[in-house]
Amino acid sequence: MFRTSFEISPDGRHAACVATDGTGAAWLEGWTLTGSGPRRRLRARPTGDPARWRPRPLAGDRLLVRHEPGGRAHLTLFGPGGELASRPDPYRSVAAAPPDHGLALGLVETPAGTTEVYLVGADLGPAGGAPVAVVPGRLRGRGVVAGDLVAFPAPATRAGGAAGPVVVNVAAGRADRLPLPPTVRGAVPVHAAGDTLLAGVNVAGAHRLALLRPRDAAGFAPLTGLDQLTGSVQPLALDPTGAELVLRVRTGVRSRLLRHRLATGTTSEIAAPAGIADPVAGWSECGLWLPYTTTTAPTSLWWLLPGEARLRRGLVRPPRGGRPGRVANFDGPAGPVEAVVYGDWRRGDSLVVALHGGPAAHWPLAFDAGLQALAAAGLAVVAPNPRGSTGYGRQHEEAITGAWGGPDLADVVAVGACLARVRGSRRPPPAVYGASYGAFLALLALAEAPGLWSGCVAIAPFRSTPRLYAEAGPRVRALLDRLDGPARAGGPRPADLVRRAPRMRGRILLLHGERDRTVPVRHSRDLVAALAGVPGVAVTYHELAGGGHQPVRPSLHDPYFAEIVRFLGGTVPAEPPDQDWR
Repeated sequence: MFRTSFEISPDGRHAACVATDGTGAAWLEGWTLTGSGPRRRLRARPTGDPARWRPRPLAGDRLLVRHEPGGRAHLTLFGPGGELASRPDPYRSVAAAPPDHGLALGLVETPAGTTEVYLVGADLGPAGGAPVAVVPGRLRGRGVVAGDLVAFPAPATRAGGAAGPVVVNVAAGRADRLPLPPTVRGAVPVHAAGDTLLAGVNVAGAHRLALLRPRDAAGFAPLTGLDQLTGSVQPLALDPTGAELVLRVRTGVRSRLLRHRLATGTTSEIAAPAGIADPVAGWSECGLWLPYTTTTAPTSLWWLLPGEARLRRGLVRPPRGGRPGRVANFDGPAGPVEAVVYGDWRRGDSLVVALHGGPAAHWPLAFDAGLQALAAAGLAVVAPNPRGSTGYGRQHEEAITGAWGGPDLADVVAVGACLARVRGSRRPPPAVYGASYGAFLALLALAEAPGLWSGCVAIAPFRSTPRLYAEAGPRVRALLDRLDGPARAGGPRPADLVRRAPRMRGRILLLHGERDRTVPVRHSRDLVAALAGVPGVAVTYHELAGGGHQPVRPSLHDPYFAEIVRFLGGTVPAEPPDQDWR
């Protein structure tokens, strides 16, 4: 069972998520978080694309979900007995409401540039017909419930900004600016305990966390004791008394959970297996709840009981059949390249270097269905995070700006060379494998150092950034503009797989979805044509009818994935086991 899109109610007593069994079937789950563990209260199947379902857990074991049947936004309310109400969505977005003040807050943007805030009634329409507040500007971001107030980040205005966050007082029917000291230039509310807000603030150009009192500017109190933390720090939840804060700190592939005591400014680590917490949490008198994943188990609800220091799995059924991942470092031209590894990469008969997509992404120390399936087939896996990967600071991430297939390619080739040295000549070289940007990089690695690899598997590669920019849709063009994928004027010539095809050698397995709207299938067709007649190259090409940008399911039950596993040297049993990731 795979669970995503977790939401936890402001009081920490209810949770919702999207669940799938990995075959394409999907549904919503609603959970009540009790003192004896989580209890699933309902399952529901809205219409529309599950990737666009936005569930919100409510009291009374209910779920409010925004979905898009037929491309049109709808709101539907579910209870344990089934659907309770449904209607076309009249709001731009829906935010949490204070207890006993409607199901939620519905936000409506007006032609005048204001945002009208409505209570969502039992029929999902605006309760009473009139807004409870009108906010100058357009509200963006999530609302944070603090008592009978809901705080929002500063609304965007036609003038380009606003003075500060907005607090909607639902009971009084008005919206006010959050009072801030003159030294604070910006604040973003992130969590609350009672009527105390935790916010990210900008003080004299420095970003810090602080406590705020919505009704008292003198209640501003910056948190102390966090300056020494390294990595990406994200607050997850305040305990109900406002005395403690749980933080997630991510560095490279790893993450830690820290408990910060506000009165003393001290932190301690919460004991947990190696894994990653989602940036969602809730804290009630029953304890802290958060979605958590390890390399052997998909994301599910985990639980920190009051008074305990060790995170425990909240869902009772343990995972079965998982292969544990661990961290390794390999020599690179600009320093160590960190990787998540499975199996014995030093002495294993079959080894694959798996490259992530993006490029603004990274392999975390978390569950990945594809890497697990490769490991389950007996393959050793090295999943590196070369330059360009996120999670290692701005310099590492921006190293490939305007130079895709440059520093990152050098890191991948260096990892391959390091593997060759350690494994020696008696063991076969690794294969290289990737999808999307990872496929582009894998094929470049094959052309750059063909002797290092036993073969290459590429799923949905693009030929070059200029060609992709010319043929892709607005979303992909925006990504390329943001990441500066097309080389800058006067910079290095963009890498082009067709031009580098004559340098490739060995076996290549290429797969592309016929209806890929992210990378048009023409890119793989061009590459196959360019490889025809290249000496020493054996190409197998599958164009998957009706397939999109992710045409292969990462499961040994998928015939194309099974072919990938066999190509890489793994073993697919006659009857692949059903891996029950519940």
